[in-house]
Amino acid sequence: MSPWPASASKVERDRWQKAQRRGGGRQACRTRQRQKSVRLPREHGPDAIAELARLAKEAQSEQARISACNALLDRAYGRSQASQLIEIDLPDVSKVQGITDALTAILRSTADGELTPSEAQALGGLLETQRKAIESAELEARIEQLEQIARKR
Repeated sequence: MSPWPASASKVERDRWQKAQRRGGGRQACRTRQRQKSVRLPREHGPDAIAELARLAKEAQSEQARISACNALLDRAYGRSQASQLIEIDLPDVSKVQGITDALTAILRSTADGELTPSEAQALGGLLETQRKAIESAELEARIEQLEQIARKR
């Protein structure tokens, strides 16, 4: 029996099947949750923004007006990236090959709509910092070896 209702779109079924091939239901569940968390606000967005604007002007409570203004500003300019959690399964990145594999996973997740481009960019920046740290450690080890060889001569 299919886990999808008859009303599910082909795209939703295809994404679920891809997630199953990649590693199971947990990934598919997160994908459906992310899709739902994006679809619902888009459907109700215009009405919600109109109501927030009304509350920002007319609410009796100052706290309600401030909350409405904050929500409008978040919607218009985006939330701080520091407060958003990113969930993605990545390989071990203690070696350069792991970083390459992680970047591939990030690109795939972005293409599948599981990560936003800005989330992918943030993760890519972290991986680049890790790559530089690995490279620095390897260079330090090579310099140490060369210095030991030079001391023996």
